[in-house]
Amino acid sequence: MDTYQNQTLDIHMNQIIGTQKCQMTDENQSQIKNENKELDDLKETIVRRETVHEGKIVRFEKLVVEMPNGVNADRDIIRHPGGCVIIPVDEENNLYLVKQYRVAFESVTLELPAGKLDKGEEPIVCATRELEEETGLQAQEIRAVISVYLSPGFCDEVLHVFMATGLKQGVARPDDDEFVKIEKYSIAELMTMIQTGEIKDAKTVIGVMIAERRLRNDAEGQIDL
Repeated sequence: MDTYQNQTLDIHMNQIIGTQKCQMTDENQSQIKNENKELDDLKETIVRRETVHEGKIVRFEKLVVEMPNGVNADRDIIRHPGGCVIIPVDEENNLYLVKQYRVAFESVTLELPAGKLDKGEEPIVCATRELEEETGLQAQEIRAVISVYLSPGFCDEVLHVFMATGLKQGVARPDDDEFVKIEKYSIAELMTMIQTGEIKDAKTVIGVMIAERRLRNDAEGQIDL
């Protein structure tokens, strides 16, 4: 191919790339406009904010908001620092959970290890700390999986989900006001307990189902979460 043909080919390629970039830019701008319109159609503007109570972990606020139709409404909001839940998976694909008494429901619950973020703490640091404190387990790898809103209707808590592998048993160091029992279950056992309603804790249901999908995809050679 001579120099003239090379130059002609380069011009054509640049024209194609330029057209594609323009199309992508137009699509992006259209998407942004649609998102902005949806925000304008649904957004509630905070008119007044009052702190009703400052608790040990959460803050209770009473808001007055202006709705999209211009009418004011009251909103009761809980401000939460956020938290982490950890899915500890051993080499036999068993998961480690903790049993503890939850006074809000006056019953014992079975949950994945979890805890709140300290002020300024990174989620990965919180996950590593909570796993060792509650179970005594140390992990060679702790990987972020997903972050979810637990109760967006009235609480701003963001829960960060992590998966921990390469586990090594150490010594548990629960908080002074924390009394827990560590138990080990297979994925199949936990899925049955979810389906029968024995496990009701939302973060645990999320974590177990993520683990089940991951292990199933690994077995089938698919890309997991």
